[in-house]
Amino acid sequence: MQAVRAHIQSLLIEDAARLPEVARVMRVSVRTLQRKLAKADVSFSDLLDASRRELAQQYLADCSLSLSEVAFLLGFGQQSNFNHAFRAWFGTTPTAWRAAHQAQP
Repeated sequence: MQAVRAHIQSLLIEDAARLPEVARVMRVSVRTLQRKLAKADVSFSDLLDASRRELAQQYLADCSLSLSEVAFLLGFGQQSNFNHAFRAWFGTTPTAWRAAHQAQP
C-alpha cells in the first residue's frame, strides 16, 4: 500500500490522484488495483484521505506556503474545502495547527 500512497502523493500536485490514473502509473488495471486494495481491507478514498492528511501537516510546517497553496497542492479546489477537511481530520483549523506547531521548539 506504500506504493499506492506514494503515487497518490505524487499525483496530488497534478490534480490527478484518481484511481484510474494511479492504476495507470502503477501499470495495473483499475480492477487489479481495486482487488489489491480490497485484499488489504482499504479503499482508494481511505488512502487518498490519509495521504492528504500526512501531506497537510508537512506543508503547513512550511511557513513559506500560504493556506491557499497548501489547499491547491492537496488537490482541493477551494481553500474552504481544505479547511473543512482539516478540521475533520485534526479537530482544529489549519491556521491554529500551524500556529501551535510553530510555537514548539
